[in-house]
Amino acid sequence: MYTDLLERAVNALKSGKQPELDTPMDRGAEVDLQTAALIPEDYLPDIQARLVFVQAHSQRRNASRFTRIAGRNDRPFCLLPEPVKTLFSVAE
Repeated sequence: MYTDLLERAVNALKSGKQPELDTPMDRGAEVDLQTAALIPEDYLPDIQARLVFVQAHSQRRNASRFTRIAGRNDRPFCLLPEPVKTLFSVAE
């Protein structure tokens, strides 16, 4: 991102313009995993529950809450869908 900002500023100065560094970059970081890394809606339909699920995993401070959320809908924690396992694997 730094080199992109620098390049943008240099190009603007070379063309006699003032660099506009306050405008957002044209592109952001993107990682193509070539696989799904998410919590499927059919596993946890409530978006709030999905957010809490990811937050609990990322903080790892409240394992019992994480397990309780993961076990909702009569799905045991150990039977996470592959996209969820991939998400947590990538996050680690």
